[in-house]
Parts: sequence; structure tokens; C-alpha cells
Amino acid sequence: MTTLQEKIGILRRKLKAYRDLQELGEDRASEIEALEAELQTLIQTEGGAYVGGNVDTDGGNFTGRDMSVQAGPGGMAAGGFPLPGVGGKGRPFSNFSSS
Repeated sequence: MTTLQEKIGILRRKLKAYRDLQELGEDRASEIEALEAELQTLIQTEGGAYVGGNVDTDGGNFTGRDMSVQAGPGGMAAGGFPLPGVGGKGRPFSNFSSS
């Protein structure tokens, strides 16, 4: 019996083959669309991220679903990164000026 991971691998290999053929000029759009739909039905993330290939964050973070960050002084997250939507001294970016 084929496992879910094996089914996903088979579909990915078929998709790659059809995309390669498409790059060579063959019209494989309908086959690609059907395989992508089939793959989508196998992968249910309940809101989390799905990455169908490699991810290179260049040393940064990759958050697949939820990430909690504690703010420090001046609206800075641990590690000195500004929180999303917060400028210097805890002010929102929209009100932040460089002067």
C-alpha cells in the first residue's frame, strides 16, 4: 500500500515531468492543473504553510504557522528585530519619521 508521503512524491515527480515538457513547447496545462488539484487534496495544513520545495531563508526565520514574539523596550523583539507594524520607540511605522 502506498503511503501519503509516497503519493505526494509521485505527484511531484509527475508535475515536474509535465512542467519540463511544457518548457519544451508541449501544452500540458490541463495535466498540470489536474495534478496540482490532486496534490492539494492530499495536503491539508489547516492554515499552516505548505512548501513544495526547498526554502532558503539566508539564515533568517521561517514561520510555518504561528510565532509568538515578546516585545522589549522600544518595541523591539528578542534579538533586536522591530516588531511588525512598530517603528522606533514603540511608535507605529505610519507615525515614524526619520528626523
